[in-house]
Amino acid sequence: MTLVAAPSKNAGRPRMEVVSEDGDAIDVVVALSNDLARFGISTMLERLAAVRSLTSCKTGAEAIDHLANHPAHIVVLPCLEPQAGLGDLMALCERTGIKVLMLMEDSDHDCIDRVLVAVPDGFLLQSELTLHTLADTISRLVHGELPIPPAVARRLLTRAREGTRSTAPTSRRWRC
Repeated sequence: MTLVAAPSKNAGRPRMEVVSEDGDAIDVVVALSNDLARFGISTMLERLAAVRSLTSCKTGAEAIDHLANHPAHIVVLPCLEPQAGLGDLMALCERTGIKVLMLMEDSDHDCIDRVLVAVPDGFLLQSELTLHTLADTISRLVHGELPIPPAVARRLLTRAREGTRSTAPTSRRWRC
């Protein structure tokens, strides 16, 4: 699936939409308890022509209930937001092959610990989120890539280095 920006055909205020060149459509579930984040990302997803259906849920439990009768390709989850059923939703996604897109706040340093356990299929950094970055992330996710913003990659690499240093045997030293 390739997504490209195209002018909207809607009357009124001009805007850019992202459309699928090959007509593939995806079904997305957004499970975020924060109303602003949930409505904001849902509004952006609605502008992507590649999104066939969009369901907005306030909890992981609500998303699980929806997914029982309505399959989805992608679920958008928060990184650290505590909510009912989130762990069960992650497990359901893993069992059924639903791709998990994790929404991170800019200051989610503690989120890295969760990422190392949960291992989502892609990341969105809230502070860098635009319609174009969302379209690119969705496209890359559908193609089997691991979309990860550079800031998140740096944090993960730093965390991995710190973990390696603390668990590496002291008798073995790297020489430059």
